[in-house]
Amino acid sequence: MKRPFVEQGVSGAGVTPPEPASVGIRTFASPAAPGFTGELKRRYTDFIVHEVRADGSVVELSDVDSLPEPDRTIVERRELPLDEKIARLGELVGAPAASAVRALSDA
Repeated sequence: MKRPFVEQGVSGAGVTPPEPASVGIRTFASPAAPGFTGELKRRYTDFIVHEVRADGSVVELSDVDSLPEPDRTIVERRELPLDEKIARLGELVGAPAASAVRALSDA
């Protein structure tokens, strides 16, 4: 079996990926597919994001005092009647799909 990320010397943070069989993988849905490469993320610095404007300049947070306070209002949740849930679902996925879900709930 080809393992492109190993063959290309990409192992992410110096870690060699395990053989598929050693982690319980016995078969692949599409063995002929070339696979994909990736890099393991391990440190918080791996997840730092730099926002960049369209002109290429980096956005920086310079004044934390002017940030608005988060809304910490606790909203009481109430259980919606089934008819209202189905109506809202219909707005998202269309009436036919919502009706099918209703039929399942009635079964």
